[in-house]
Amino acid sequence: MSIKLKNATFLIKKQLYQELNFEIKDQETKTILYSEVAQSNNFKKILQGYYPLQAGSFKVDGYDMVNKNWTKRKVANITPGDKLIKKWPEKLWMYGSLLVNSAFYANAKENYLDAKYSHLNLASSKNNQTDLEMRNNVEEIVDKFVKTSIEIETNWLDEFFEQISAFNNKSIDESGDAFDPRMKVIIKDYYKLSEKTRNLVLMETFLESLWDKVYSFLDLNSACSCEYNAKRSKQRSEKKLAKELAFHQQSYVIRKRLKIIDIHVRQTKRQIYRNNFVIKSLNKQILKSVFKSHKRKLKHINELFQWNEISRDQRFEFKKKQEKMYYDALSDEANTIRGKIVERMHRYHNNLLNGEIEKGNPQEFKEQVQSLKTKIQTVYQQAGQWIDDTIKELQISFGFIKTTFKWSVLNTVYFKFLQAMYLKKDNLVFSDIFSKLSNSEAQELLQATEILKNCQTKTSVIFLEDELSNVPKLEKPIYLLSAGQIVPKTLGEIIIQHWDDFGAKFLAGKNKIKYTYENKHLKIGDKKMKIEDFELEPAGVLVLDPSKLYLSKKDFKGDYISIEVTETKIKNYLDKNLRSFIDQQGNKYLVLSSEPVDKKIKIYITKAALLKFN
Repeated sequence: MSIKLKNATFLIKKQLYQELNFEIKDQETKTILYSEVAQSNNFKKILQGYYPLQAGSFKVDGYDMVNKNWTKRKVANITPGDKLIKKWPEKLWMYGSLLVNSAFYANAKENYLDAKYSHLNLASSKNNQTDLEMRNNVEEIVDKFVKTSIEIETNWLDEFFEQISAFNNKSIDESGDAFDPRMKVIIKDYYKLSEKTRNLVLMETFLESLWDKVYSFLDLNSACSCEYNAKRSKQRSEKKLAKELAFHQQSYVIRKRLKIIDIHVRQTKRQIYRNNFVIKSLNKQILKSVFKSHKRKLKHINELFQWNEISRDQRFEFKKKQEKMYYDALSDEANTIRGKIVERMHRYHNNLLNGEIEKGNPQEFKEQVQSLKTKIQTVYQQAGQWIDDTIKELQISFGFIKTTFKWSVLNTVYFKFLQAMYLKKDNLVFSDIFSKLSNSEAQELLQATEILKNCQTKTSVIFLEDELSNVPKLEKPIYLLSAGQIVPKTLGEIIIQHWDDFGAKFLAGKNKIKYTYENKHLKIGDKKMKIEDFELEPAGVLVLDPSKLYLSKKDFKGDYISIEVTETKIKNYLDKNLRSFIDQQGNKYLVLSSEPVDKKIKIYITKAALLKFN
């Protein structure tokens, strides 16, 4: 999802930060570089909500940080390290993490019920194609009724939510200077979530009412006299048909739909419970702030605003319209649907009594029944399949262990990575990962995070590293955690401004070249370049910015010095676009470029590449 720190300060005993400003949005990846372990540890704790906010703003997934437990459910801190796992708990933990995901569980349960009742419905038709056609028609009628009703209700609730939210936000903005901008944002979040939750309560009531209407489709015997007449018929052949004339064919269709509605009801209740937890925490946070700033002790936020009465009146009027929908419109539509079901089944009864029944191919029917039976998967089986599919989709080399032993670092990272996905933690923070992995393992992990961001578009990824060589994308801004701040910097700025912490180790003796300077001209070897922007010592050593060295003249403008080089193998650097070269004098260079080159390679040194001289 997203994390946003704006002028944020926190209540930490050993205050290591000034005002923090940092933002990461959906589908973004950012790298934070640090030199002090204490600052890194505190920053990770800040992201997980360990420290209370003193001033400024800290938003996670669009909401101001509520408390530690809430924030930890949104942010996953993934660290390396071996982990001793036994064979049976390993699968149990992975499946358990996935089953906690209410969206997956509801979907898996719905899939199971759909497959199970589709199989039972087909098997109970006993290869009677006329009967099966009637059942399919009834299922189509009921499904359309349920889906259309839910769609209409959802649209009504969404429209009212937009209307009431706009009113609430406007009223909060017009409350003057009673609250600072940060507190107004939190109050808006409170009312926004409160209105959402009230809508969920209405949706729950609607679904329960819908369940009652669908349940009424089970008992339709009194609507048709065919069974009654057959039982009392003097013709033996007609009496034998009495059981088939009973209204039981729709049973599996209706019960399947009832169980699926029940899943949606339970899911809605769980969401209401989670929202109420956040609402309660937000209310507490607001009242605490009001007491500090205004010395007023209140029981509830609603005591602060008179306009809230108007908002409640709007909600009351909307609720009355909803009740009319539950008890009148929905009932009328259900009666219409009941009539359609009876009419379709009565038509089948006439076909049955007149001997107009079509039987299917016994072998084909048997194969169809068996095929549907094999599609029935329990929730646990679907969890296993989901895990396997996820691993395959992410293209990661993760496998369940066969015996009890210590996992590799990569397996541990993937285990935590998958757990975070299944627990719907969309904000992933990888801490000091790449130094523990080989280059190929690190590239595989980077690829997996990119695939995940494309599949789950609310994902954001932060890499927290202590070495510049472990930054995956050196051409992008690198966020430096230093001197109590988080500041975006370029590769060249970090090398020159933080030479002792990062630059010297990153270059490792490369990108240093001797020069002479005379009459506004820089001379390297036998090549010259005019320098008028700044003065240099008569002679010394230059340090070159890898991101400002080029392999093609079309990539830059201005003066340059070219040097013939040969490409060499590169190790211990994560960015795939960082390349290594050596010239005839033995000088080594790092160049950040994806430019294809011929056998004869030249490096072009521009003025912008000159970082340091002595």
